[in-house]
Order: sequence, then C-alpha cells, then structure tokens
Amino acid sequence: MKTRKSFHYDALILFLISILFLSCNFSKESKSNELWETLESVPLNPLIEAQIDEMLPKLTLKQKVGQVIQGDTGSITPEEIKEYRLGSVLSGGNSAPGPLPYAESKMWLDMADKYYNASINDDDVEIAIPIIWGIDAVHGHANLKGAIIFPHNIGLGAMNNPDLIEKIAKVTAHELTVSGHDWTFAPTLAVPKDLRWGRSYEGFSENPNIVKSYADRIVVGLQGKFGSDDFMGDGKVISSAKHFLADGATKNGVDQGDALISEEELSKVHAAGYYSAIPAGVQTVMASFSSWNGRKLHGDKELLTEILKGKMGFNGFVVGDWNGHGQVPGCLNTDCAQSLNAGLDMYMAPDSWKGLYESTLQQVKEGVIPIDRLDDAVRRILRVKLISGIFEKGAPSTRANAGNENLLGLPENRKIARQAVRESMVLLKNNNQLLPLDASKKILVVGDGAASISKASGGWTLSWQGTGHSNDEFPNGMSILQGIEEVVNESTACILLEPVQGEGGVVVTNDNRIGKLMKHFIAIHRFHNDEKRKEYCMSPEIKDPPEAKRTVKEWADFACNTNPKAKCRSQWNGDEISFCHWETESAQDILDWFDEIDLKNYMSIELHEQWRFHSYYDQSDKELVYKDY
Repeated sequence: MKTRKSFHYDALILFLISILFLSCNFSKESKSNELWETLESVPLNPLIEAQIDEMLPKLTLKQKVGQVIQGDTGSITPEEIKEYRLGSVLSGGNSAPGPLPYAESKMWLDMADKYYNASINDDDVEIAIPIIWGIDAVHGHANLKGAIIFPHNIGLGAMNNPDLIEKIAKVTAHELTVSGHDWTFAPTLAVPKDLRWGRSYEGFSENPNIVKSYADRIVVGLQGKFGSDDFMGDGKVISSAKHFLADGATKNGVDQGDALISEEELSKVHAAGYYSAIPAGVQTVMASFSSWNGRKLHGDKELLTEILKGKMGFNGFVVGDWNGHGQVPGCLNTDCAQSLNAGLDMYMAPDSWKGLYESTLQQVKEGVIPIDRLDDAVRRILRVKLISGIFEKGAPSTRANAGNENLLGLPENRKIARQAVRESMVLLKNNNQLLPLDASKKILVVGDGAASISKASGGWTLSWQGTGHSNDEFPNGMSILQGIEEVVNESTACILLEPVQGEGGVVVTNDNRIGKLMKHFIAIHRFHNDEKRKEYCMSPEIKDPPEAKRTVKEWADFACNTNPKAKCRSQWNGDEISFCHWETESAQDILDWFDEIDLKNYMSIELHEQWRFHSYYDQSDKELVYKDY
C-alpha cells in the first residue's frame, strides 16, 4: 500500500508530465498555425443569413441529404431530381446532350430547363430548392459548339499576364450563360512540381507566385467583384478553386497519388492560390483526389475544416471530385460518412448518387453524421445559391444571354484569345530573328497538330479527352496552319508545306519539292506481361542447334541486326518499351521478320512510317525525337 507521501509524489509527477504534454501539443499546434496565413472571411450578408435561418427548419431530412449530393446528367433523370431533391447536377466531360460529344446552346438549355423545373417543383415539400448546374470550363466553354477555346492553363501561365487572364475568365463566364450553366469547376490552382503528372497542363505554373497572381483575377472574371453590383450578375457564374490541396506534388507525378511533403511546403507553395482566391470571394472549393502524407484529402478534417474553413476563413461550400469520397479508407462510392464529417459539404457522386443518398440518410438518422454537421453543409450550399441569385433568375432558358449564339465567338473576344495564343507560346530559340514570320521565305509546317484544332486544343475540349474531332466542329476556330496562311500566302511567293495524315498516324508532307520520300519505319515494342518478358529472356534460341541464352538487349540486337531485307538505323531498349528505326523497301519486310523470329508471341508491335525524318530515341531525355535525315 502506498503512503500518503508517495501518493503526493506520484501525483506531482503526473501533473508535471501532463503540463509537459500539453506544452508540447500547444507548441505543435502553434507551429502549425504559424505555417498558414490567417485570412479574413468575406463578410456575410445578414439578410441572406436570415433567409437561411428561415428556410432550414422548413426542409425535410430527405431534402437536406439531397442538397449535399451532386449527380451527373448522364446518370440521373429530371424525375429523379424531383424525387430525391439533389442539390446539384454536373455534366462531365462526356455528358453533353445529344448524340454528339458537343452540343449547341438550344440542346444545353433544353436539358437545363428540365432539371431546373424538376428541382423547383414543390409537390410534397414546403419549400423547393433549385439546383445549380456545374461543368468543367477549364479553358473556355469548350463543350459548347461555337464558344471560344483558349490555350490550356500551362500556356496561360507562361504568358504571366494577370490582366489578360481576368479578361479570359470574363469571356468564359459570358459564354457559359449562353448555355444556361451556373457553375464552372475553375480555376485550377495546382502547382505542378512533376511534369510526369498527366494533368500538369491544367496547372498554370510551378511558380506559386504566378498561381497566386492569377487566382483572384480569375475568380473576379468569372463571378464579378465581390461586394459590387457586378457580383454574380448577368454574364457571371459561380467559380470553384481546385483541387484542395497539393495534387501537383504527388510522388513521381502519380495522378490521385500521395504528396510526401512537409506542412510548410503544403502551406507556402500549394496553398498559394487559395490565399488570393478566398479573399476574392470564390464561392466553392473542390477537394482533391490526392493524399497528403497518406491522408486522403476527401477525408481530412484538419485541412478541410480547421485550415480551409477556419484559418483561411472560407465560408462557401466544399465540393468533392468525381467519386473522390470513395477513395477515403473505409469508404465506398455509395457509403462515406467520413467525408461529410471531415468537412466536405457536397459529394460529387456522378453515378453513385442513389446509393450514397440512401446510406447518408441512414447515417444521419443513426447519428453517425451529426445533424449539426449536415445543417452546416446545407447552410453553406444555400448561402451560395442565394448569393448567386439562383432563386430569382428563373429557368435557364429565360435568363439574360440564354440561347443567344450571336454572343459566342465575338470579334472582340476572339481578339483576346489571339493575344493569349501569342503570349502563351514558348519559343526556345529565335535564331536569326525567325519571328515574326518573314513572308518572303520558304516555310515548312510539320506535325498534324498544326492543321488539327482538336489536337492543338487537348483535353476538356468538346469531350473529356478532346480527341477525334474535325475542324468543322469548331465553327469560329482557326488552326495554327490557317493562322500562318493568313500571314504568308501565295502573293508573297512563299512555299508552304501542308501536313497531312499518313499511314499509322504519322505526319507526312505532301509537297514533292522537298525531294524523294524515303521509306523509314519506327517499330515500338511492349512486352505483353512480365511472364512473357521472363520467357523471352530465358527461352532457347530459335537456331538449330540452340545457342546460349540472351539478355533482352542481346535479343533486341539480334532481332534488329540480322534482318536480311531491312536495315536497322538505330534502337533503344528499356524495361517497358523498345524502339527500333528501320530503313527498308516495304513494311512487310519488317513484319515478315517479326513473324520469323516469333517476336509477336512476346511483344505487341506498333509500326509507324516516317516519310521525311530520321527518328531516334534520345536516351538522355527519354523521349522519341525526329531529326532531318
């Protein structure tokens, strides 16, 4: 049994330990707080807050749950909008109305009216809440036929012109209202630090200062200046800063991967754009698919609630990315209380919305999701809807600019786009003052991207990946080749070599003045799988009698250098892919040889003809390049 003295001594020790523990925690918290800028929230409108106070008690529990869920127009009907009372719909990259991957304004408006009218139907409810309709207009309203498409963000960042970026955002918002959209998922405020990230083109710059200088100007261009009569008026749309946070810093550039960086880098570099977007009044923030040091952003309460909504003063609502909540540990696309509890206010559940609605409703009833958290999320959503004027604007087809296609591609707006194209181009060298173009000289234009608006425009253009579109699908567009033709023409006696599509997807030149075309081919090989790789390396030689086993490189040397009918000009062999440049009279000479040595059993083969250029693989830069032969 302990004595009174020893008890007092133990208590003292425990007290001192607890003080030390609290001190350590306090120091850690203080240090963390110091890493993040404290922002003053944009002022709330007392009248709007009073409206919300009046509306919230009138909403049923089912309505509240519906408000925090967004479905895709490709997976939900207007009748289901009325039944489930969802807060929003989006049209994903491939969810435009009609049989084509693009639509005219009338098609968009017909769809918009159906969803809107369904949402405001007040059957069986005391008050109906209109939906807001979102779309990815990341470089212009690129899903509307006839709208202006600007260079992608990576190019716009290269121009380093905040004044121009605001004009671009203003044009984009103006054209979005022609099709009846309320909301664009822009600007992208990622700070790409690894170009291996496949979405790096969506970021403006690896320099956080450029991103920060753009963020507020884009928000103002899309929404209008907060506090002014222009804010959320005619020709304006809701904006969304994305993706929160550090999607441009994932290890090895893996999309939806993990940013293994310090909190200081997270706050100083990757939050830079938010430090200007939030004070500018951005109404929504989109959470990132990615993780920070193993913590999925869609489920990170510290970052979404304590930092974004607390320290940074964001009082709009946080929306998820495409089923991003389903990636949170312990979650499914159709079941994720963790995200809402962490601070997500609206799930983006494009095709999973119904199952998610049912599970979320049950979780609120069971107390897994506190009713206060649900009410806070709904309050934030209602706040944005009231601020944006959705309750008063009426059906999309009745709003200012709706269906007026004469507003698309206006000459003054195309002038802005042309300036953006000029300023976004990166010229590595200007030897002998190559630019501006001298119309008196012969000009060779190479690459099918020069003649293809679709290829030059990239993703998020008419469709998600932006592929397979012809130039006539861009009625107000001009290709790079057409732009050059506008400067230099026949009257200047220049020679223009127009690129055309060749066999195998390789560009050829159709001008015989460049000399005799040569038969050169690039063979691209990939192992079918790891088992085939091992078998390839360990299999006996095809010769009789068998020779010694060969390495991958030795096999490649054999395959390239023993063909009796084709000459191997160069080759490169890697772990995953191999290249070989052949010179021969016919592609069949190469294919026959591959059959003879049984190569197709182990590898896939892509054969592309090069009509004018000697191609080789640059081992230093790890890229396939072309050299004049």
